[in-house]
Amino acid sequence: METIKLGRPLLVNGEERAELKCDMDAITFDGFCRAEARANAKRQAEGGGGAALAEQDYGFHVYLAFEGCVAADPSVDVADLERITGRDIVKLMQVGRFFALGADGASRGSGSDEPSESTPTSTAAARTR
Repeated sequence: METIKLGRPLLVNGEERAELKCDMDAITFDGFCRAEARANAKRQAEGGGGAALAEQDYGFHVYLAFEGCVAADPSVDVADLERITGRDIVKLMQVGRFFALGADGASRGSGSDEPSESTPTSTAAARTR
């Protein structure tokens, strides 16, 4: 589970939230399908075509993150999350995108204090003049 810090607080059930809990591992098959259906419905309502490529379906990625937020905190509704604005949308899109592409948190800069693995010997060729 991760915490997404919002640049602009979101009002949920009369309470301002400056951060959202998000548990992408708690998304069920039904939640995954709901995210896809919501993204497709939004696209079609705006005159767009069918499904986009998964890698570039940013609306789907946002709705996946919404499902992760609802899974982590059922008091939050997708209708609440659809009021998020600005860069906060991009934060959520990134969470959903990395999930959809099967990437782990380390590739997003998880903030781990663990050093990256180093190669014991140089793999670069020696420079000659």
